[in-house]
Amino acid sequence: MNHAFSCSPSGMRASVCLPILALVVMLVMAGPANAQYTLVKISADSFHNSSSQHKTEVEPDTYSWGSTMVAAFQVGRIYSGGGADLGFSTSTDGGQTWVQGYLPGLTVNYKKGTFNAASDASVVYCEKYGVWLISSLPIETSGVDVAVSRSTDGINWGKPIMVDSSGGDDKNWITCDNNSSSPYYGNCYTEWDSGYVYMSTSTDGGLSWGTPQNSADKAEGLGGEPLVQPNGTVVVPFLGDGIQTFSSTNGGKSWGSSTVISQANTFQDQSGLRSSSLPLPSRNRPVRQDLCGLVGLQFSRKLHDQRHCDEHIHQWKQVDQPGANPH
Repeated sequence: MNHAFSCSPSGMRASVCLPILALVVMLVMAGPANAQYTLVKISADSFHNSSSQHKTEVEPDTYSWGSTMVAAFQVGRIYSGGGADLGFSTSTDGGQTWVQGYLPGLTVNYKKGTFNAASDASVVYCEKYGVWLISSLPIETSGVDVAVSRSTDGINWGKPIMVDSSGGDDKNWITCDNNSSSPYYGNCYTEWDSGYVYMSTSTDGGLSWGTPQNSADKAEGLGGEPLVQPNGTVVVPFLGDGIQTFSSTNGGKSWGSSTVISQANTFQDQSGLRSSSLPLPSRNRPVRQDLCGLVGLQFSRKLHDQRHCDEHIHQWKQVDQPGANPH
């Protein structure tokens, strides 16, 4: 069942999602830099399964297109991994009102799903086919797979489409080529790792997915987040032997060898939180005409390394190197 939430008309765009008890968004109010923010609850855990730690919603991802914003996240966190299901909360009016629901057919906890849990939501919109996509990691006793759920309005979602069922997957991500001048306009690309870094391409709006492929040198690593440049080149930064990337210039038909572009600088404070130097290039989406961003962001909220590349991915140069001490 979908649940509607409304909010004050003062906010226009969702900028941050916070995983605390019930998911909330920070709506940015028009005005000067010192303007106030309004926190609006857009989702709540209504499951009652015994395997979850309830009243929890964690690991959100958001994507916006026009006046529509879609957030996806784990609902009812399970100690061993994942949640009772993946939830979504969607606004079609720039954040004024929100509709909450769960992805159907994914887990045993909602609408005849077969998996025990689900994790790692990643959201994107494909303009060419007018479809929203949520990539997920369905979890069962035999292992972890990769799936994609589709929706034409961000509210009514279909059953998951399996991308990979090998059972050893982790750290998925999804993006689409929304550049109308690109020769591969409408292609969508999903990434995950299972020792090696894998890529799969869809040319029909996520209805079907190609055979998983590795980089030419079979790079090993985790945490890849593919980015599409205006010319259709797909760049995949990931954590391997330092921060590495590989790319495709033919719409995902093949992938080049990986290149080390930076050492991975990690600062671990006294919190004891799990932390690693995973790249977070998606903070810079959409990719601008002449650069792509690569950022290592820690729990300490300190940016340790940021590098930019030119449009053709021939050269990388360091643009910012803050100190290691965040205090």
